[in-house]
Amino acid sequence: MGLKVCSLSSGSKGNSILIYSESTQILVDAGISAKKVLEGLTALKLAPQLDALLITHSHYDHIRYCNEIKEAFSAEVYAHRLTAEDMPSVKVNAFDFHDFYIRDITVSPFKLSHDVFCVGYNFFRCGSKVSVATDTGVIDDETLLRLEGSESAVIEANHDKNLLMSNPHYSLTLKRRILSDRGHLSNDASAEIAAFLVRTGTKNIMLAHLSEENNYPELALDTVGKRLKAERLSAFVTVALQHKMSDIIGE
Repeated sequence: MGLKVCSLSSGSKGNSILIYSESTQILVDAGISAKKVLEGLTALKLAPQLDALLITHSHYDHIRYCNEIKEAFSAEVYAHRLTAEDMPSVKVNAFDFHDFYIRDITVSPFKLSHDVFCVGYNFFRCGSKVSVATDTGVIDDETLLRLEGSESAVIEANHDKNLLMSNPHYSLTLKRRILSDRGHLSNDASAEIAAFLVRTGTKNIMLAHLSEENNYPELALDTVGKRLKAERLSAFVTVALQHKMSDIIGE
């Protein structure tokens, strides 16, 4: 068994993604309660344990239940040192940009572009590579190189530009923030990244962090699917939802 991925929850109300092998279970972000994490592990028929909790950035929907999950599962918490500074109430194993190990999984963090300091993660085990890159306004060439060769990738598809711009509940300032290089990726941007990844060998793509007001799953899937079809590319593409566990991707 290589690495598998399942989103337990994804969206502006809370984010938690499970990366696991036959012997190691890692949670990326603490946006849902320990009870919901346990329910997810049980549904996946996994042991009620976490070997580590990794944080991408300090926004509330990613760290809300950090201490609760840490205590419930006796899990070590890991975050970049700049993110750790924004989490003074949590005991954190702080890292810079270097690889480290969680049991049999190698973790390799890389920088993303968001309005607070944010990282993505590559995970390696037995020749299998999985990537998680959400909450970023742009994926530049350097980041594409970090994602290249991933068997499975979780990438952001936050919004449809037309839906966002026509949303009467969002201020122009907020719209500009979301559309900026330090905001969130659109469906079109996600489709471009997905095409690159599939050309470099990615077999599974999970679209994550969808806005409940400015996007919907069918639209995100359609946008990415049309781009792959136009380039005669094939991959399994699924969506991570806010209130439901995702499909499992990976070996």
